[in-house]
Amino acid sequence: MERSNLKPFIRKNLDILYIGLNPALGSSRNRHYFSVNQAFWNQLYESGLIREQVDKSDADTKIFGSPKYNFNNWNYGITDLVDSVAESRSAKIKPNSSDCQKLVDLIKENCPLVAILLHSTASKSLMTFLGKPAQKSNSGFIGKLIEHCDTAFFDIAFPHGNTITSSEKIKRYIEVKDYLLKLKGHQSTSKVDTEVITTYGTPQKTESAQSAKEIIRTRTLRPSTRKDSSPYKIDTEGVGISDILTIEISEEDNPTVLFKFQISGKQLQGRKSLHFNASKMNSKWVITWSGLKPILIQRFD
Repeated sequence: MERSNLKPFIRKNLDILYIGLNPALGSSRNRHYFSVNQAFWNQLYESGLIREQVDKSDADTKIFGSPKYNFNNWNYGITDLVDSVAESRSAKIKPNSSDCQKLVDLIKENCPLVAILLHSTASKSLMTFLGKPAQKSNSGFIGKLIEHCDTAFFDIAFPHGNTITSSEKIKRYIEVKDYLLKLKGHQSTSKVDTEVITTYGTPQKTESAQSAKEIIRTRTLRPSTRKDSSPYKIDTEGVGISDILTIEISEEDNPTVLFKFQISGKQLQGRKSLHFNASKMNSKWVITWSGLKPILIQRFD
């Protein structure tokens, strides 16, 4: 064990506060969170919580220091339950009541909308301190735990070094994103196909409306009638600068969504459409975008 060199990224008005158990030796010596293994940053990217792939060497500065690379320009922060000690063997870390009280006070002071417990020991220690039942690792949404505090807690397994698959962790991060979208009122107001337009709920009457919305547009892959070289078109007109465009792709004779992509309305300004090609490789579909590329947030095949 040695004293940690990491400085937590904590401030008021955070959308997500990530909470680890303690700084790893390598990250502490590098002076950057999650700078030894790329898994955490890959999972955030695959879930859509960050908009660009980032290199682990200085990713914390980009993602926690600024909203520039984050989904919807959300603000993220990070700390540890035991933030003063650097140690890579987590079994050696024994959180005490002072550690838990310090974290509770920090959360009450800064009131993040969501707090994600990233390590089973951190989760178990905090739950025990609060008099709550321990959660199964990677169980996802827990709810509000601290009296007079609206922060919602999630349990998501540590990015690597356990038997829980990366895809299962990504699903939990997507749940966090969906929770925040609903909390902020960014709910789906329209579902659009290239030929049929169906509106759910009350549509926005003008583009000047302040609240953002998620617009879902779908395309069906039709290999029986289209060549691989024939591109598919996604209409982007009507997507406001503060909206999120979600693209769901399915296959003929199978209504199940195979791919889900997202892109911000800000990136689409001045564009009327997006285009992609679809081909099969080893019995699996491969989507190739032309020009501007939306982020793959989920694939189901």
